[in-house]
Amino acid sequence: MRQVTLLYHDVIEGNRHTESGFADPAAHRYKLQRSVFAKHLQRIHAVLNGPPITIDRLPHVPQQPTPFTIGFDDGGVSSATIIAEELGRLDWKGHFFITTDQIGKPGFVSETQLRDLDAAGHRIGSHTCSHPNPMAACSEAQLQDEWARSIARLADILDHPVDVASIPGGAYGKNVARAAAKAGIRWLFTSEPVRQSWQIGDCTLLGRFGIECEDSPHKAAAFAAEDWKVCAEEWINWNTKKTIKRLAGALFYKFRAWRQKQEISGTH
Repeated sequence: MRQVTLLYHDVIEGNRHTESGFADPAAHRYKLQRSVFAKHLQRIHAVLNGPPITIDRLPHVPQQPTPFTIGFDDGGVSSATIIAEELGRLDWKGHFFITTDQIGKPGFVSETQLRDLDAAGHRIGSHTCSHPNPMAACSEAQLQDEWARSIARLADILDHPVDVASIPGGAYGKNVARAAAKAGIRWLFTSEPVRQSWQIGDCTLLGRFGIECEDSPHKAAAFAAEDWKVCAEEWINWNTKKTIKRLAGALFYKFRAWRQKQEISGTH
């Protein structure tokens, strides 16, 4: 199956980065201002032939044009406020992937907000319990615990099974997918910028095109419209970084965190 998915995180008012989602400066680059996010949605809406679908419909819709989905990682409180409001203006449904250890903490969604999102027709999924990064470096026992405990928590809140998830930090590995399948996850979103799904056991793996705060509405719409040049550039950049990560190991993540802190401090 083919699909195009855009991956967002938090949406904020002004520059209040710490009010929704993870407060670490490294997370700031994934937080869009509300006015910018609204322009993203308007531009995407202009190039689509219809609204985004939820993942449960993917096997049942035509593959032409390529189905489109939209998702939001981490579970910041903006999921239930700003994002839900902006999606509601277009009557769009999204996927919200929740870091379950953060539920109810400052800056993150509450149990009541999750139930409201679910009742509104959005799909709620796991983003693990503790957001380990790189997740592929976790032990088998850790992976199993992260997936099984997180979907159990969500199922308890929503009063129905949860079988969709996304991988923190895009650190995909077959071990991550195998553990997800064992936990009962049927749909697992990665951060691989691809449109063709693939299988690991009973689990369907899907790619996503990630959006950062400096990305323009035009770029987001180009992903949604499957602009071959923009998609190819993203694939090359992603795989170049993935190779560097694999070769550098933990040093890559330490350097990236340091650089992002320098970038954030330089803006103040």
